[in-house]
Order: sequence, then C-alpha cells, then structure tokens
Amino acid sequence: MVAQRENADLHQDLLKCQAQNEDLKNVLIGLDYKLQVFNDLKSDLQQHKDMLEKSEAARLGLQQDLQRTAV
Repeated sequence: MVAQRENADLHQDLLKCQAQNEDLKNVLIGLDYKLQVFNDLKSDLQQHKDMLEKSEAARLGLQQDLQRTAV
C-alpha cells in the first residue's frame, strides 16, 4: 500500500515536472521569436539610416551643383 502511494506521488511529481518543462520550453520559443523580431527591426532601422545618409549626401551634392550653376 505504501509503495503504491509513493509510486503515485512520484508519478504526480513527474507529471508536474514535465508540465513545467513544457512551459519553460514555450517561454524559450517565445523569447527566441521576440529576439528574431527585434533583430529584424534593428536591421530595418540600420537600412533606413543608411538610406537617409545616402539621400542627404545626394541632396548636398545636388545643392552644391545648383550653387555652382547659379554662380
């Protein structure tokens, strides 16, 4: 009788541990997904910054050309 009860308790503990492991696995998967999204946003931001810098450089060059032409 005592052995059966101990086995039942151990089985319950095992099920709880498995559920906790599944929860932790889901948390890790969610965090990994958030990290991927963050990295994508960071990459997009850098691309936009690069495009803005190129655009500003081109605008400055055009402004200088216009000033030379006007003179």
